[in-house]
Amino acid sequence: MNRKLTALVVGAIVAIAGFALWIPSVNAATAGCDSVAVIRCGVKSEADLLAKYDSNPNSAQTIYRAFGISRSDLNGFTSGTVYKDGRIVVNGKTVATGARTAGHNWGSGDRTRTRIAGTDAYIYSTSQLASDARPVMVKMVDGQFKFGVMNDCGNPVSATPVPVVKPPVETPKEVTPVYSCDKLAATKISRTKYSFTTSATAKDGASITGYKYDFGDSTTQHLGADGKAVDHDYAQPGTYTTSVTVEVSANNQAKTATSTACTVKVTVAPENTLEVCDMTSGSIVTINESAFDSTKYTKDLTKCNSIKVCDLSSKTIVTIKEGDFDSVKYTKDLTQCNVKVCQISTKTITSIAPTDVTSDYTTDLTKCETPVTPVTPTTPTTPAPAELPHTGISDVFSGSLGLGTLTGAGYYYAASRRALGKRL
Repeated sequence: MNRKLTALVVGAIVAIAGFALWIPSVNAATAGCDSVAVIRCGVKSEADLLAKYDSNPNSAQTIYRAFGISRSDLNGFTSGTVYKDGRIVVNGKTVATGARTAGHNWGSGDRTRTRIAGTDAYIYSTSQLASDARPVMVKMVDGQFKFGVMNDCGNPVSATPVPVVKPPVETPKEVTPVYSCDKLAATKISRTKYSFTTSATAKDGASITGYKYDFGDSTTQHLGADGKAVDHDYAQPGTYTTSVTVEVSANNQAKTATSTACTVKVTVAPENTLEVCDMTSGSIVTINESAFDSTKYTKDLTKCNSIKVCDLSSKTIVTIKEGDFDSVKYTKDLTQCNVKVCQISTKTITSIAPTDVTSDYTTDLTKCETPVTPVTPTTPTTPAPAELPHTGISDVFSGSLGLGTLTGAGYYYAASRRALGKRL
């Protein structure tokens, strides 16, 4: 019996001792509404924490201040877990180690008895927790752990933050703006009109702000950033050199760009001409193609055909429209309008057209007559007659007189015929 009694006594002592040790563990494990909790029955949310913090000025507020926590810090929490080994984990990532907390009436074990403004509080490591893990509201600042508050007891938690490893800050490389005028293309729209298109590059801090065109005919045009294409109409024919300057903003500085590729030559051909019939004057004229007006001109040149004819009434050569020819008034035989004239230089009479008359001609036909010089007849020397038969003197005188008369009459007849021929 003594042995049994002894065993019972020993068992009771062990049980009492175990129960004494178990009470703090239970309190540490459940914490919620026991006397260990800084905020009895714990906190469910940030708003609940603020309300209970304000209602416990001599307990929660005093202990929180000892942990460096002020009321203004009680916001912006993230859900996490505190482990017995001192780790605090948020979203699967350890944000702090060596966690310690505070509570009332803590029993044996790792603890530091601290009296804060008349409040008994014990600071201990989380290794004293009965459970391996407890939910905790975690305050993070700039990605780094600042403090925590256990949900089931409101006890504050301090720990050593895990350094936030920030990626190395790369020094931005200095970028040189790139800009250029690459090409100016010309497209012919009409004889005088061309379309110009500019290709340009602007990058790495450069941007196009405008285009300035010089068309080579003393005219320019300044366009904005959307002016990479423009049309121009040249007023006069010729060959023109057109160029463009691209205006750029590079690192907030005004720049310009041009190149030989941004210069192009264009040729404006002279305007085509037309031979037309002027319906007002009835004559064929040459005009610019753009001046053609069907109310003034016709391309049917036959409507302006003209002919030279002899006007039978005036005996003059005139030019008339072919459609006006009337055989009663006119003849195409221009010789019928010829006039008989004397050509002074040759002293000849001829017939010519009136249009051919020059100062060498005159209608005074007498200018072509050669004056006749009278010729005095000479008496031929009669050789001494041979001795004639004695027929008598009267016979000889009669014979001589008859011969001389015949000779003189023949001479004057020939002269008069020559003069008549010249007059004719």
